[in-house]
Amino acid sequence: MTSSLPQIPALDDTFGALVIGTFLGLILYGISLNQIYAYFGSYANDKLGLKLLVATILVLETLYTITTAHICYHYLIINYFNPANLVVSVWSLNLIPVETGLLAFVTQCFYARRLFLVGRQYWPIVLIVIAILLVELGFYTAATYIAWTSGSFAILTDIEWMLTCGTSLALAADTILAGMLVKVLRDSRTGITKTDTMLNVIIMYTVNTGLLTSIFALVSVVLAVKYPHNLWNAITGFPNIRLYSNCMLAALNARKSLVERGMGVHTSISGAPSQPSISLRVFSFQRRAVETKNVDSSNGAQQTQDDVFRNRSLPAFSAVKYDH
Repeated sequence: MTSSLPQIPALDDTFGALVIGTFLGLILYGISLNQIYAYFGSYANDKLGLKLLVATILVLETLYTITTAHICYHYLIINYFNPANLVVSVWSLNLIPVETGLLAFVTQCFYARRLFLVGRQYWPIVLIVIAILLVELGFYTAATYIAWTSGSFAILTDIEWMLTCGTSLALAADTILAGMLVKVLRDSRTGITKTDTMLNVIIMYTVNTGLLTSIFALVSVVLAVKYPHNLWNAITGFPNIRLYSNCMLAALNARKSLVERGMGVHTSISGAPSQPSISLRVFSFQRRAVETKNVDSSNGAQQTQDDVFRNRSLPAFSAVKYDH
């Protein structure tokens, strides 16, 4: 009787890799939900655009979670003993490329916008990055279209080069954006200890987050090139796209702590700043003078932030406002 059972192919390098990538992605999805909850609780006064951006990330992350979970359930539960169906693609598997492209596009546009707000001299670089992101999204969308019209699981090997090109372009955009943002921050050093300390923290944060997503993207590309006929790259590919949104959300949630560290502002449990009081509005990498009244305890003199920074702009995280 045992000899009459259908032969089940080895699944460790295909669906096994998908399961591992899905599990890692679910962990990061939980972290994203926690960050989104923290964002809406701490930044209720943010501009509507930022709130819509975070809501968009929530929708895309949730759809990505549903599709990856459905892939595992469809192939490994519903068709666990039906090898013939393992070679037929399912809608959720076909949607993965375009969902990946959309998540990467949205989060990287967030960083591109920051560079855009620095000044006109960086606009050509921003245009190059946007062009890269559009081509990246085009590769992912084309991959989804081909997979959808084919209906065959084997088509994944034929469109693997598209997915690899999309991941490589995302890696290139990451490198350009991280490098330019670090340059902007380094050029904004003022010689004032507190200000430079905050800038050093932001530089370290920018490098580390950019390096994290770049490493995962690079490993995905290497695995896709080295093993073109299996899905080992899903182990890093699935969680990598979650890292994009997590890094963006972490940047949004870190604004208050970074500004407080640099400006010496300490907030109470209620979120109100303690003395000395500071009225401050910081916009994303925007070159504009921000009047900051700083009360000197010894002589009571007041000075504007223009004086403090000697007419040099301070790139900082967006839409933070403290009112005394």
